[in-house]
Amino acid sequence: MSFRIKILHIIFLLYSLSIRVDALYAQENINKLKADLNKEKLDSNKSTLLAYLALEYRNVNVDTAIIYANQGIDLARKIQFLKGEIMCGYILSESHRIKGNYAKALDISLDILKKAEKKDENGMLFNLYNLIATIYGSMSDNEKYSMYLHKMLDLAKKDKNINDESLNVLYTNLGDVFEKLNTLDSARYYTHLAYDISVKIDDKQGIGLTLNNLGNIHLKLNQPDVAFANYKMSLPFVSDDNEAVTYCEATMGMAKIFEIKKMNDSSLFYANKSFGVAKQLGFSQYILNASSFLANYYKNINKIDSSFKYLSEANIAKDSLFGQEKVKQIQVLELQETLRQREIEESKIQEEKERKNNIQYAIIAISIISLLVVFLLLSNSLIVTDKVIKFLGVMSLLLIFEFINLVTHPVITEITHHSPVMILIISVSIAAVIIPIHHNLEHRLIHKLLEKNKKIRARRFNNQN
Repeated sequence: MSFRIKILHIIFLLYSLSIRVDALYAQENINKLKADLNKEKLDSNKSTLLAYLALEYRNVNVDTAIIYANQGIDLARKIQFLKGEIMCGYILSESHRIKGNYAKALDISLDILKKAEKKDENGMLFNLYNLIATIYGSMSDNEKYSMYLHKMLDLAKKDKNINDESLNVLYTNLGDVFEKLNTLDSARYYTHLAYDISVKIDDKQGIGLTLNNLGNIHLKLNQPDVAFANYKMSLPFVSDDNEAVTYCEATMGMAKIFEIKKMNDSSLFYANKSFGVAKQLGFSQYILNASSFLANYYKNINKIDSSFKYLSEANIAKDSLFGQEKVKQIQVLELQETLRQREIEESKIQEEKERKNNIQYAIIAISIISLLVVFLLLSNSLIVTDKVIKFLGVMSLLLIFEFINLVTHPVITEITHHSPVMILIISVSIAAVIIPIHHNLEHRLIHKLLEKNKKIRARRFNNQN
């Protein structure tokens, strides 16, 4: 073993010691969650605990994460616990994405998106858009990746309750998609924003991820030394048993830099680290990245057997990620989602059209009743009882209230996020303002009507005499 390789082993030992506390803490969380799950009696709480367990296992043992998430989603469906189904579905989809089963991940995420849309909670939709965005990002479909990130951006602009953790996710992914699109100034800008938030909220995983992403950006900017510094700084925050996805990407980036510098031993060392972890945890995308690199490495030094071995690994991983059957599944899912979104848009257009028609009908009805009241008040020959005026007044009150409701409904629902309690409070408040005004107006109209009726009766009496 060369001196350089020994030094690298020592460096990795120091890194592993620096993050061992975090790994122990994660295992402590897992043990506590398992203990809580065994004691819990309420099925809805069990479903939530299964979601948290799957989340803890997601980057440690993705197959175990899938098992727990499936148990949680089955339990949630059994008791019709929608929130638990969405939580477990989210983690199940993300676990399949990490594993490289993009068709399955997309199928699950689009299914839970339909259910989440009924709840119309911006925070939940924000997270699901992010999930679908990252799936498309993993598939290198940057157009759809960007499309769902813009959906998140629109929600963030509308909802002031979107917190720093959510903005951190959004900015990280915006930096990532711009890097993939080679718009590197924007990539660096958003990634720095995400890094600043990660430091602010002490998100160690976020710090590691953004440093890794800055490494990717500077590598593309042909600044290998800056890229290496960022990759190296990211390693204390990630490891082969904690945030292993970022670990695989960072070590692969370092392997590429050592290749550029013609430091072949170091390049091989880091590439093997990335491949070993990816292979152990079944991360197909990172198996593909590392095995392709290693196949080319051994080809260049004329070790054909080793090159063929890694080329075979690369082909297996590629087929797992982008096999013909999976491509067809994804195309079908995308077509179904496109049709569903089109139906939603058409439904919104139809609802808006019906709302405008109802507003026009309300205006016509209010106008007719108003004209009728005015006619009855001005008529010098018709005697009308106060009951008629009261009836017309009630009708006009109902129509005015309906008119206000039709006009303000879109604004109210957006402000309240379709909260029935808040909508009721606002409606009662509007009624509290309208009803006293109506009673006052009705009282005046009845008074005028009685005066008018007295004059008509007096005139008729005089004529008879």
